Amino acid sequence: MSTGQLFLGQSDTASEENVADADSHRSVLESIGRVARAALLAVGLTGIFLIPTLLTHIGLGLLAPISSGYMTGRLRKLSGGEAAAVGLILALCVGLPLPIAQHEFGFLAQLSVVAVIFLSGVVAVYYGALVGIAAWYGGYLVREEETED
Repeated sequence: MSTGQLFLGQSDTASEENVADADSHRSVLESIGRVARAALLAVGLTGIFLIPTLLTHIGLGLLAPISSGYMTGRLRKLSGGEAAAVGLILALCVGLPLPIAQHEFGFLAQLSVVAVIFLSGVVAVYYGALVGIAAWYGGYLVREEETED
């Protein structure tokens, strides 16, 4: 009896179940890689889309997450689950630094800790939802265009 049979209750031979199981693990790893690359792309696009907002002081806070999410979804052809994962990752990237920055730099010293955490949660949900929904929509449009051709 092999180690795989003892610990995992599986056979070491290349049966159809083992091959299908290996394929599913491979596809999960590929999906995680796609999500990671898409999240990096969305972070980069967010930086690019925020530059005009910061330079002109125009309240275009709504356009940066929608634009970066849409472009990421179109470029990476994201599915609904992948778009949701990208939205979650970007929500964490936006929401986590705010309490840390407040603690380190004290620029929100007039607010209580609870208010800063609540504010960062609201910003994270807002940003992550907009990125995720826009990424799903961008990916959906690309997949629809491919089926029409």
